[in-house]
This record gives sequence, C-alpha cells and structure tokens, in this order.
Amino acid sequence: MDQGDYEQARRLFQESLEVRRSLNSPINLVWSLAALGDVDRAQGRYNEARAFYEESLAICRDWGNPRYTAQRLRDLGLVAAHQREYVTAQNLLRESLEIFQEYGDTVGISLALKGLGDAALGQHAYESARTFYRDSLSTFRELGHRKGVAAGLEALAQLTQADQPDPGALRQAALLLGAAQTIRETLGAPRPPNEQPDYEARLAALRQALGEAEFTAAWDEGRALSWDQAAAVGSEEMSE
Repeated sequence: MDQGDYEQARRLFQESLEVRRSLNSPINLVWSLAALGDVDRAQGRYNEARAFYEESLAICRDWGNPRYTAQRLRDLGLVAAHQREYVTAQNLLRESLEIFQEYGDTVGISLALKGLGDAALGQHAYESARTFYRDSLSTFRELGHRKGVAAGLEALAQLTQADQPDPGALRQAALLLGAAQTIRETLGAPRPPNEQPDYEARLAALRQALGEAEFTAAWDEGRALSWDQAAAVGSEEMSE
C-alpha cells in the first residue's frame, strides 16, 4: 500500500479479514480491520474507514490493549480531521496522545502530534498548529522516520501558505515541498490519493504567487537537500 497500489492492498486485506472472521477470534481481526480502514482513508472513503476503525477499536478496548486502542483512536481522529470535524478530531487525538506518551511510543506520539497540527490548522489556530508540527517533525527527525519528515515538511508548507503569505515565506514553502518530494521519491512513498488534489492546488497557488522562475529555483534548492538537512530547515522555520 505504501507504494500506492491500493486496490491490490484492498483485495489482500479483505481476504485476510474473511479468513480471520472464520476463525471466530475477534483479536485476530484487529489488524485486518485497521488495514482496510487505512486503504479507505487514503482513498477518501472516510465513512467506510470510520466503520472499520470503530470495529477494530471496540475489539481493542475489550481486549484491554492500550497501545492498539491508542492507534485506533488516532486513526479515527485523522478521519474526523479529514471530514472537518475538528473538535472530535482533537478529542480523539489527545486521548491517543496521552496513551502513547504513557507507554513511550515515540512514533505514535509523532503521528498524533501531526494529526493535532492538522486539526489546529483546519481551525486557523496557526500558532497551535506550528507547535504541534514542530514537535512532531523534531521527533520524526530523531527517529530517522523519513516518511514522517516528508509529511511534516508538507504540513509546514501548508501552514506557511495559510499564515504567512509574503514572498519570502512562500519561497520557503516551495523549498520545503521540493525537499519533501525528493524524500518521497527516494522512499517510493507517494502521497495518498486523498491528499493529492489539495496538494496540487497549493502547488499551483505557489507557482502563481512566486512566478515560475522563483518557484523553480526554490523547488530545486529543496530538492538538493538531504532528508536530515530538510528536517533541520523545517525545524528552524517553525522555531521562528
């Protein structure tokens, strides 16, 4: 699925779910349900994703497994954010974050912080979004989680376009997007389809605002950065 073959992933996960349902052991369903939710979320089928995540969450709660419960709360929070249910998203993501912090799950913490940044951005709470994104990106960088770094750079660029639409800031946004694109290409990890239309619209807006020459110069400068250099630039940008 990370390479973008969602239909193949759906078929495999659906087959897995059917086999595991036949075993009549709810615990075995947790991962298949969550994986199908991930596929639907990535393709913008949010209601379907929510149903899979909610069934998985119920099993996790009955099972008494806090970490898996936190993962499903995070997933439901991300779905709510995509559906612009920002208060619901914040509540779910904060609950998930508390559990991740209790168990020292740094990847879970980073993803939950990124989701909280998205929810804050959706409500135009730019300073809160900046804080969440900064903390998330910093942790992703420490972990060497390059896909997380790419997503964090894209989020920062989106925040910059919304909050600081002056030419200097917009040039920095183009640089960050160029860096994120290089990371994604290196990893073979394209953006999920549900994020692509908004991304292309923001990219077009940047081109128009900066002009083709300035946009290309900033984009190419970002493309030349290593993932760690890009993360450092992003972290510095969010600290200003």
